[in-house]
Amino acid sequence: MLWQNKERADDSLTIGLWNIHNNLISQSTRWTTVRAFLEEHCIDIMFLQEVKAEDTFTEKMLSNDIPNRYYEYVGLKNEAGIYYDSLKLEVKLIDSVDYGVLIEKTVSGKSIDQTDIFRMREYTVLFTRKYTSHEQRQNYVHCVPYSFLAMSYHAMSTAKEDVKLSSMEDFFGYVSQLQNRVSNENELLYPIIIGMDGNLDINKIELPSLWTQPVYDGERRNISSTQKENNIIDYFIYHGRGTSTTMWLGDIKCINIAEEGSKTKAVFSELEPEEDIGDLSNHDPIVAYCAFKHNTITDQTNPN
Repeated sequence: MLWQNKERADDSLTIGLWNIHNNLISQSTRWTTVRAFLEEHCIDIMFLQEVKAEDTFTEKMLSNDIPNRYYEYVGLKNEAGIYYDSLKLEVKLIDSVDYGVLIEKTVSGKSIDQTDIFRMREYTVLFTRKYTSHEQRQNYVHCVPYSFLAMSYHAMSTAKEDVKLSSMEDFFGYVSQLQNRVSNENELLYPIIIGMDGNLDINKIELPSLWTQPVYDGERRNISSTQKENNIIDYFIYHGRGTSTTMWLGDIKCINIAEEGSKTKAVFSELEPEEDIGDLSNHDPIVAYCAFKHNTITDQTNPN
């Protein structure tokens, strides 16, 4: 991990990203396989796209009780969502409507509000660290009282390149507004991690002026991506400024579950013995690592 050779991080999270697509025969196979992946790779937060959780899908299947963890799912039924370990994190839904976010642009002389378009394809929450009983008994020593925004986004990927680029610039304007307005409740800007799928060159997009370019030991950590042979690219995007903690992403690892996910593959093979787990989706799952530490060393007191 990135921080193993640095000053020790006060806390860290393992983050997954997977466009699970709609290639499986049954919903039970889809979600049981995701559960196996969560367990095998010890994921704390899992961004998902194209989840296809129709009305017939039971809420019980969206919760996963794994030893020392309890995963809950929040998100849109057919676009994007997030699994998270509710023993480790508290969650608050962030709806742009509640914050008066509005992105307008003019197309063919007509004003168009893009906000609803993005709301149909993104799901955003505010995560806040929970404290274990052991941490409380230790009077929160070495605990970082972190909070951060997390957004799962199902990016447009089938339109023409110029349309996709224009849409993504609008999207980042939307994200920047939302981050700024949510942070108005806090004295500092919340960092944000976006997990999204897509097949466009994000380096061609002009990012919002509100965002700084975080530098850690001379390396930019604001955008990381992974790319398969079929040119499908997935992204983790991090931006934050003036936060009470320093937060950074480690390098991304693309998981080939047909070769590296033996437990996940075994579960899938039992459910679908005639199918190939490599055909599970047109995206491989990927994993990144996020760390938190204080900007300055201070005496830690009860954060509440």
